[in-house]
Amino acid sequence: MLSRNAAPHRLRLRAELSQQDYHGDFPGDGLRGDLSLAYESRIRGNGYWAIGVGGEWKDAKEELLAYIGGRLFASMVLPFDTGHYMSLAGTLRYVDFRSEGTAFDRSDWRGFARMGYGIPITGNLFAEGAVSYTYRKIDTNSPLDVRTYRSPGGELRLVLKF
Repeated sequence: MLSRNAAPHRLRLRAELSQQDYHGDFPGDGLRGDLSLAYESRIRGNGYWAIGVGGEWKDAKEELLAYIGGRLFASMVLPFDTGHYMSLAGTLRYVDFRSEGTAFDRSDWRGFARMGYGIPITGNLFAEGAVSYTYRKIDTNSPLDVRTYRSPGGELRLVLKF
């Protein structure tokens, strides 16, 4: 849903509500909601940048799997005169699992960063190589073996722009 759409800037409001029902009787089944607001602006032809905030919540059959959280996010696509482009994206999330006062009290700080470079193959088809980094800092007094982790990654995609 667009609340304002005036070139080259816009404000985007996005809402999502879903019922998550995994196969079988899984304790994580439940209602999930997400709401975000972003400011977007065009740069250099088909390029753009965006910055925003969001919130999310999930109910679950098992209270330990329910959570509430918030996030900040930003992205940019910068096209070059050669038809190549660079893309950057990042997210910082805070997730608080609703188990306060129990032995499973837990909250996470989660970060994600990605940088990609696209090369035109033909028409609107591009090859894009990217590197990414995921980080999760877990604050818990849980007896479960849940650990902070860092994960670098890489990928090669075929991208069809339309």
